Amino acid sequence: MSWEAKIDEIANDNLSGSEIITRKAADLILNVLKNLSDPIGEDELLSLGKRLIEAKPDMAPLKNMVNNLFLAYEQREDLINWIKGFIKEGSQKVKMVTEKGVNLIKSGMTVMTHSASSTLSSTFITAFQKGIKFKLFITESRPKQEGIAMAKKMASAGIPVTLITDCSIFALMEKCNIFLVGADSVTLDGVINKAGTKGYALFANYYKIPFYCLTTTSKILPEALSQPFSIREEDPTEILSPLPKGFHVLNFYFDITPLNWFSGIATEDGILSKDDLRIYISKQKISDLWEKR
Repeated sequence: MSWEAKIDEIANDNLSGSEIITRKAADLILNVLKNLSDPIGEDELLSLGKRLIEAKPDMAPLKNMVNNLFLAYEQREDLINWIKGFIKEGSQKVKMVTEKGVNLIKSGMTVMTHSASSTLSSTFITAFQKGIKFKLFITESRPKQEGIAMAKKMASAGIPVTLITDCSIFALMEKCNIFLVGADSVTLDGVINKAGTKGYALFANYYKIPFYCLTTTSKILPEALSQPFSIREEDPTEILSPLPKGFHVLNFYFDITPLNWFSGIATEDGILSKDDLRIYISKQKISDLWEKR
């Protein structure tokens, strides 16, 4: 299978979380680099990076990976060794965030989450294996219903889990002790995550329920790599098919939640505030190749 076809697979993957998709992209880059007879040239690298970004234009860790790959190229690093290090570091970051998440969960808690996240899955399973007894509520997460697969995974691990419809969470929120979500991107404008997150955060704040985002710093985007958030309409037939004549369906996957609606952003570097994020973002370097892509 060509790398173009593999990128198409990544573009059409609407179920996997951003950590998993970025790992797939990293594996693809590694495979491309290994199969070249000569070191990759600037034009080839730009083409590969551009296609990956086009596949998932809203996915922060993918953008950060491509930008850092460009930086490594500019600094004449061995790109095969660099991408291997990136893959290893990514796994380590998830483990560290998992530890931060486990520390937020106490025995006797009722925990709620929305959509699917490999980081949250790891957090819940690790907490349970450490003997922390808690109940877990997971939304089905329409339209792709990725929450169902996550709920099945948690149940298989032995965690007491309840699958609920997206809107029923508002009737159950008062019973919740903590709400944990992942992220697709984090910017100074807010956390971009599965549609519904913003409403849940607002409701959690009303009931004074701790509301945390668990994410690696790979999802924190500097302004140069981000773009103003706008709702991108997805396939309406995911909601209703066939569509009656004159019938409009609005289907979108993401919304953006203000940073001050979160109790904190838990990362491998600790729980960050908005000021912490501003400092972190100010230190991120942008490749000269980024503007050429």
